[in-house]
Amino acid sequence: MRINPNLVCMFEQSVDESINKLQARRIDPMTGEFFNMEVNQPKFESQNLRLQRLPGDAEDLVRKRFQTWTDNITMLEENYKNCLLSVSAERLIDQVFDNIRDSIENPIF
Repeated sequence: MRINPNLVCMFEQSVDESINKLQARRIDPMTGEFFNMEVNQPKFESQNLRLQRLPGDAEDLVRKRFQTWTDNITMLEENYKNCLLSVSAERLIDQVFDNIRDSIENPIF
């Protein structure tokens, strides 16, 4: 595709944190809305009752996907070493956003 990005964000977090986040994720099958049961619960009990987990969020599948990511990370780091921003995803959303915004506004690449 010959795409030359100016910035590539690599979100880093542990496998345990990935599992925790995905275990809290739910989808409303009627609306397609996603919710996180720790930080973004539905406002109505009727909606809460119909929420479902995604089959791909099962712990064993998350561990397999994480291992695939780990197996391929070196290739990605090499390909994008001149524009790679490593971002810790184990922080608050606002902190992650600020990190990315600062890198866009004040590029060091």
